[in-house]
Amino acid sequence: MCQAGVEFEDGKKISDSRMVDATHCLDYLRGFLDGFTMGQLAPGATEVLCFPEGVNAGQMVRVVAKWFQDHPARLHEPAYGLVFTALRDAFSCQSTSGQGVAPPLVSPGSPGDRKPTTENDNNGQESSVQPSVSIDSLESLRNAQINADNNKALSSAEEAVRLKPTDGYAWYSLGKAYIDLGDYKSAEEPLKTALKAFLSAPPDLTLPSNAQPSRTMASTTSFFLAEVCDKLHKKHEAARYRRGALMLMSTR
Repeated sequence: MCQAGVEFEDGKKISDSRMVDATHCLDYLRGFLDGFTMGQLAPGATEVLCFPEGVNAGQMVRVVAKWFQDHPARLHEPAYGLVFTALRDAFSCQSTSGQGVAPPLVSPGSPGDRKPTTENDNNGQESSVQPSVSIDSLESLRNAQINADNNKALSSAEEAVRLKPTDGYAWYSLGKAYIDLGDYKSAEEPLKTALKAFLSAPPDLTLPSNAQPSRTMASTTSFFLAEVCDKLHKKHEAARYRRGALMLMSTR
């Protein structure tokens, strides 16, 4: 399933069935990360995953797909445990044993790699660094990449909803894509549809009641609906969704 996500991220032309697989993987990872992040923000929670700045969903898909490929003997285990292990292996926070973490990655052409230049290497004049790109330009490029990723996520979610209109993950992805674009009004109905789908999903009898993915996703979706309603000045609805999310978390 996540291999299809890698193919989609690579821009390859894939079939409708592969598109559904790709969207399921992307949506599952987004939902997993949203829920996990909220859990780490809870009082007394221990920070477990630390993501470098700039990491996106496409990179997560590659990490998880590679881990699945390298550990075929474990693919019978629950997805949430495998995804967590794959991301922990790649993005674990600094250990408490006193060992340091690897230094931040420096991209080619950044100040960490650039050698000083001189006006004249033979005249003995003092060297001076000549930045090739301004900070404002780099920020503009970063914002443009974020916007491109968000628009790509929106297109993927719209296609997923078209192919599988009853799938809660597809509707969640559509609502989240609108949030990332700042379009809270458009995000409300997709998230409501997603929440309804998650709440009505039959339980996975192979998992305990406190490990049901649909319940986790319902809680995460409720939190986002509360955020959307806050932005739309629907305070009573926001409070209702927030209470519902907390109730779902407390029964997990």
